[in-house]
Amino acid sequence: MVDSSFVVLLAQAAGGGDGQGDFMKLMMFLGIMVLALWFIILRPQKREQQAREKLITGLQKGDRVVTAGGIHGTVANASDKDTVEVEVARNIKLTFNRGSISVINPKKSGGEGETKNT
Repeated sequence: MVDSSFVVLLAQAAGGGDGQGDFMKLMMFLGIMVLALWFIILRPQKREQQAREKLITGLQKGDRVVTAGGIHGTVANASDKDTVEVEVARNIKLTFNRGSISVINPKKSGGEGETKNT
């Protein structure tokens, strides 16, 4: 047999109002979720991307770099805006797109060099 409280709950759920309040609650919940997504994921990701672009555009001759392919070298020429020339051994220079640089260790200027992982 069916419990009487269960029947009352079903009746309230089936015909209990116009549904306008439920829709507004749902829209508020979705709005809060989108806002949380933006603050937790999208905003920090955009900051990281801007910091990476600043590092990549600030490459200078003498900076130690590691490419996405794992090649270690020293920046020999960074005058072009799209590419950078990396010296991987004495008198051996390779040209890479700036976007393929994954780690930058700036040349030491008086103190310890910082490691910039991007």
